[in-house]
Amino acid sequence: MANKPHFDAEFRKKAEYLSFVARKMLAGLLHGSGPSPRKGHTIEFDDFRSYAPGDDFRDIDWNIFRRLDTLFVKLFKGEQNIRLTVLLDVSASMDYGSQNKLVYAKQLAAALAYIGLTHLDRVDIIPFAENLHEGLHGLVGRRNIERLLDYLQRLEPGGATNLSNVFRSYVTSNRKRGLILVISDVFDLEGYPTAFRYLRSQQHNVYVLHVIDADEQAPSLTGIARLTDSESGQVREFTLTDRLLTRYRHLFEGHCKAVEHFCRARDIGYVGARTEIPFDELILRVLRKGEFIR
Repeated sequence: MANKPHFDAEFRKKAEYLSFVARKMLAGLLHGSGPSPRKGHTIEFDDFRSYAPGDDFRDIDWNIFRRLDTLFVKLFKGEQNIRLTVLLDVSASMDYGSQNKLVYAKQLAAALAYIGLTHLDRVDIIPFAENLHEGLHGLVGRRNIERLLDYLQRLEPGGATNLSNVFRSYVTSNRKRGLILVISDVFDLEGYPTAFRYLRSQQHNVYVLHVIDADEQAPSLTGIARLTDSESGQVREFTLTDRLLTRYRHLFEGHCKAVEHFCRARDIGYVGARTEIPFDELILRVLRKGEFIR
């Protein structure tokens, strides 16, 4: 995987634009289903959280500020607070492709978390392979953007994929419902159905961004090839005839369609994230179609 910066000035410009586009679209999700806490005195106070840039100054509790010299905003019953969790696949199979799947996945994760830090209540970024990594938890507000980008830049690929183990671990320790974005190539020899059922078992809103590169969809290899599984290390030799390559392409496309069908049949959002599509164009399409808004 290339070590050059993934999040240059051009990336930041695109992420800022996506955040701007998302503002109106997310407004209905955040405030459309309940009464506003500012339309009278019928809304019951519920809790506090730390102030984050972009919060409405009318929600600041100035009494606490005078006592503690720290800004907190009031939360009210009926007000939705959206927790976004990005589960990012960093297994060895992600370090592949003409556009490098992991770099692309990092950019998707960063841009979506950027939107979350600007508009939502809390963002968690949790990488995984065989197990959940420690990740970053409880990020709030734009002040955490640089910390997020630095963390993602330093992530390295490695390990096999075990979606069932990862998602079971996640739901065991996270009972509160939230919005979960899974960014992965969904290459798991143990299979994905059981894994995705774990996430839905807790009634999380789940979306899968299925990362696919053109090189793995339609490889240009010919003749005798010695192929190594990047996760298991298993080595096999093949004579890559046109017939064999055609069969491979059909099987690969069948796998992608099967993942999409499984997800949609179980109310799991699905997005085919093909690396030849610029990350910002993909997210813009998703936002405009309302894929992440239910």
